[in-house]
Amino acid sequence: MTADTPVLDLRELSIRFKGQPIDLIDRVSLSIRPGRTLALVGESGCGKSVTSLAAMGLLPKKAATVTHGQVLFRGEDLGAKTVTQMEALRGNRMAMIFQEPMTSLNPVFTIGDQVAEAVRRHRGCSRDAARARALEMFRLVRMPAAEKRMDDYPHQLSGGMRQRVMIAMALANDPELLIADEPTTALDVTIQAQILDLMRELLAETGAAMLMITHDLGVVAEIADDVAVMYAGRVVETGPVGAIFGDPQHPYTIGLMGSMPALAGRAQGASRLMTIPGSVPVPEAMPPGCRFASRCPFASGECDAGRPDLRALGPGHAAACIKAPLEAHFAKGAA
Repeated sequence: MTADTPVLDLRELSIRFKGQPIDLIDRVSLSIRPGRTLALVGESGCGKSVTSLAAMGLLPKKAATVTHGQVLFRGEDLGAKTVTQMEALRGNRMAMIFQEPMTSLNPVFTIGDQVAEAVRRHRGCSRDAARARALEMFRLVRMPAAEKRMDDYPHQLSGGMRQRVMIAMALANDPELLIADEPTTALDVTIQAQILDLMRELLAETGAAMLMITHDLGVVAEIADDVAVMYAGRVVETGPVGAIFGDPQHPYTIGLMGSMPALAGRAQGASRLMTIPGSVPVPEAMPPGCRFASRCPFASGECDAGRPDLRALGPGHAAACIKAPLEAHFAKGAA
């Protein structure tokens, strides 16, 4: 392992749920290097959260099976680790922030005790030292009246303060990898901006890598270095955030960008957002080739011939579309 070894490396990961005819997560490959933030984006139900749970080793084994591929953390195959070894990793070298803190925090323990418990579990320190670390983390995440809040219960806090507790708990043991699953979805816009600013500053200070799960492209633009776009269990486009926003090359990515509201558009008289026709196919009717073909304006018969691989289009930029680069097809249409 070297300093440049990816913190998280998913290699051709496929996952099948019990009773399903196909792999719902289909050969997903992602890589995050130290100090980088990768945003995994896509509409609800595309497989983002399942992918993050697989990375943490939290998939329910009775319901889901990894049928292909590997999850590597700092070059180590997590699939080969025992339950005890994974418990030693989670909350320590790798940590996760969940979407709804009220369901993640224990309602019968104070927030100070919950963060201190995570510290004691992995650092083996005294109760007083663990509480001191919890207080330090509350101050770091700018918890108002941090010392007083130590003995509060989750129901006594606002949504934004509960999410600060989750961030404090996740970062308490200085993890190398942070996975954040829709961490700002349940918050209002003002608090959302505060939490994003806080996460960006803390990541810069600690040097941790982050996998950000979101469907909000505004969040992606705010915090990500790199982007992976997911549709129906497959990664359809990857690249630096500037390339994805400035030159999207998969028709699904273009559809996502077109669905974003813009103040400039409203000022110029535009009244309707772009929509993507149709709906995500159910597993029993998944197309044999490109899973987006039935909704794609560029689709042709060859799109059903086989699974499209990611094709390099520029530095770090790739799209799983046989028609990419799409400019060529726009030019043909104009001619």
